Amino acid sequence: MALSTAERATSALAALSDPRPVVRLQNRARRIFARAEAMSAAWHTMTLGERLVACSGRPSGFDYLRITLAICVVIIHTGTTGYGIEGNNFFWETALRGISKMVVPMFFALSGFLVAGSLERSNTLTMFVGLRIIRIFPALTVEVLLSALILGPIFTNLTLWNYFSDPLFFKYLLNVTGHVSFYLPGVFTSNLEKTVNSQLWTVPFELYCYLTLSGLIVIGLRKRGSLVLFGVVGMAVFSVAYAVYKRGDEWYLLSKAIPGLSLVSTFLAGVALHLYRDKVRWSAEYGLASAIICYAGFQFVPGVDFFVFVPLAYLTVWMGLLNPPRNFFIEGADYSYGVYLYSFPIQQMVASFGSFYRQWFISLPISLTITTVFAAFSWHLIEKPFLSQKKILRKLEFRLHANTREKQPA
Repeated sequence: MALSTAERATSALAALSDPRPVVRLQNRARRIFARAEAMSAAWHTMTLGERLVACSGRPSGFDYLRITLAICVVIIHTGTTGYGIEGNNFFWETALRGISKMVVPMFFALSGFLVAGSLERSNTLTMFVGLRIIRIFPALTVEVLLSALILGPIFTNLTLWNYFSDPLFFKYLLNVTGHVSFYLPGVFTSNLEKTVNSQLWTVPFELYCYLTLSGLIVIGLRKRGSLVLFGVVGMAVFSVAYAVYKRGDEWYLLSKAIPGLSLVSTFLAGVALHLYRDKVRWSAEYGLASAIICYAGFQFVPGVDFFVFVPLAYLTVWMGLLNPPRNFFIEGADYSYGVYLYSFPIQQMVASFGSFYRQWFISLPISLTITTVFAAFSWHLIEKPFLSQKKILRKLEFRLHANTREKQPA
């Protein structure tokens, strides 16, 4: 039987006066706030190691951070390739310097933290070194060959005979060994920036990082984790001493440059944070303090590059241990290395078409689009297939272990 209007009104008033829905709502709110407080308390007491476990060992923050840093490198180089010295000064002589100087060192801190995890999963030095080789050199080799054999002949102002017979051509090929050369004969000579691939300058220092870590492994890093602290301090002291030797009293005047050896210190600081992950807190307050210290130091304090590696590494790891949902772009792929390798020659190629294409709002989207295509090519056809060959390294590792056991006296 249908209720009258008066009966429906009376029923509604009775429902409003019934305290049970209000009580249920209050209890639900209390549970939500209690859960939020518990999560906040856990975040404040969690160590780096506990946070890593909570993310199942694969926090998405590192994936997002890698690609973000790679894109930042592209943005910074937009100034160099499009506007020359003035564009370079925009990033290195303004309030952006504090941010610009953090980008490449954060790459190294991130690498140190993740490589330390790889080290723990490797039973032998052979396995560790092998993993580093297949991660770096295949993609680097392909990029160098494409630049020298395809990009160079297209954009050189020399005849092909003169191009391929020029000593600069052969010198450029040595980039695959870590012996860096930035120029190809007759290529980009009309650009504001003349180099073909400026960011290759970091390759030797990346190799130094792995050599230093391998040396620490040989002298007992696995048994005495404190050796990495010795390595961090020792490398920092050596970096300053080398800068003084090279530059004298002006060793600290590096407003537009990043001391290469300081990157090794930052890498080792990342390694140290992984080794001591169960003793170091994962704290938003520490992360914010580290960000402020790094920005203010890079922005206002000459020579701070040599001393800010610990807060810089902490900031990097703290951000990496955030775990936002993965999107399609980073799910199952890591384009950051390809973006880093291919972006500069592509930006130079775009800039070579004239002043219109050097404007940042033209060059940046065009360069990023083409770079993303090459980064995808590099990942899916070069990097990922080589990384899938880890089983070959494991077989080699097993044989070395077996031979070692056979040679040991009974």
